[in-house]
Amino acid sequence: MSQMNIPGAQTVLDYIRRLGWRRSLVRGSYVAANQLVSLSVYGGLLLRREDINETLTEIPNGYACLFLAPDEVERFEGQLEGNAAGNLRRAVAHGDDIYVVLEGERIANIGFYAAGPTPVQDDLAIHFVPPARYMYGGYTPAAYRGSRFPRPRNSARRAGTL
Repeated sequence: MSQMNIPGAQTVLDYIRRLGWRRSLVRGSYVAANQLVSLSVYGGLLLRREDINETLTEIPNGYACLFLAPDEVERFEGQLEGNAAGNLRRAVAHGDDIYVVLEGERIANIGFYAAGPTPVQDDLAIHFVPPARYMYGGYTPAAYRGSRFPRPRNSARRAGTL
């Protein structure tokens, strides 16, 4: 176990000015707790339909956005690189949702959405209540990076819950 690095008074005052008392205390507690045990804190985001700017979900001309059925996945497998290819196989094996933005038959963007408990570390899995989904991966080929493609309006629609 490493020795705890206690910040100086000026550093503490800088944190308080930037973060406020409450957030500074939370951060200090997190740092102190990590000296005793390994601790990771994950933040989450609940996005409701009323929170969405609908103009950002409009599909640009020349593109199609859809969820792939398991029997459609194979024809796109050769277009993915690195972790995306592994995520594709994982998604199919676990029955996860696969959302693609296509330009013709080319993948412009792909996202992987878990519908059930999902491991995020060797000893940690995220659980959530359906119809919620957890996006655990995505890929955009170099030619399409910087484009603002729409995300699924509601991946629960795929599961027939809406």
